[in-house]
Amino acid sequence: MNLAFVLVLVIGFAELCNAASGRMVINMNPDWKFTKGDSTGAQATTYNDAAWKSVGLPHSASIPYWMERDIYTGWAWYRKHFDAGSQWSGQRVFVEFEAVFQHCWVYVNGSLVGEHKGGYTGFSYDITQKINFGGENVIAVRLNNLWDARIAPRAGDHNFHAGIYRDVRLVITNPLHVARYGTFIMTPDASDSKTRINIKTEIRNDAAVDKSCVLKSIILDSLNNVITSVSGTYTVPAGGTYIFSQDTAISNPKLWSPDNPYLYSLRTEVYDDAALVDTSMTEFGVRWFTVSNTNGFSLNGKHLYLRGFDVHQDRAGWADAVPNS
Repeated sequence: MNLAFVLVLVIGFAELCNAASGRMVINMNPDWKFTKGDSTGAQATTYNDAAWKSVGLPHSASIPYWMERDIYTGWAWYRKHFDAGSQWSGQRVFVEFEAVFQHCWVYVNGSLVGEHKGGYTGFSYDITQKINFGGENVIAVRLNNLWDARIAPRAGDHNFHAGIYRDVRLVITNPLHVARYGTFIMTPDASDSKTRINIKTEIRNDAAVDKSCVLKSIILDSLNNVITSVSGTYTVPAGGTYIFSQDTAISNPKLWSPDNPYLYSLRTEVYDDAALVDTSMTEFGVRWFTVSNTNGFSLNGKHLYLRGFDVHQDRAGWADAVPNS
């Protein structure tokens, strides 16, 4: 069995597992085309990008870092061709960017789906209505890192590189699903003996009819053992959202600290009546802190001396497009 076949099996199995839970996440980092400068009409599906450079993400317009005379400032384009499965029809399709520096326009199959300003914030667009299900599609990104007084940072002693310098993914969900960044976990009244857990979950219903949604929130330890769970039901209106607020508790919790960075996991399950349609995972730690002018900073009731440091996000050879590691 050759390596390529193994990779296909692994990727296919991962997608099937995600699909079984109602949510599929696809890594869109490989196989982009890139060019510097502003190319008229490059958003069109018929545009010929054969002469553009083949790159993978994360990517910076200043790569290779040590061979450029100056930091690149100006316009750039990225394009990616991909197939959309016919089985995605009826689902919602989102494209998520972790960061693009710094002003960008995103097109899908020639249509503008969004404009984003700011090089340090992620963003997502619902591209369901633009997708060619069962056929080829093109995502095109036009961007620049030109100085703009309306976009922070406005000045500094560091270079700000143009590019799609963080990960990109497709997220395919059921019309009834957890919204992006829709899970918020708080641990009020944390202590060694018992910790109350408050979970707020934003559920989005993009269907044309109201949905009776059952939300199950299951807390797991680091070995994936179930610690506690809570569920609730609410009718989410068509085209609307509802924020569930659920309370539970953990007895004798393992507290998070730098010496023991213990994390629990929250598995969120969304049901359309009895059918599981979406699942997401969120890690969280249990800890509390205090600050005073006499004792300084204390974590979990114990003094912790804090040391600060300065680190830039660039690295020799990679510019800002450093790998996650």
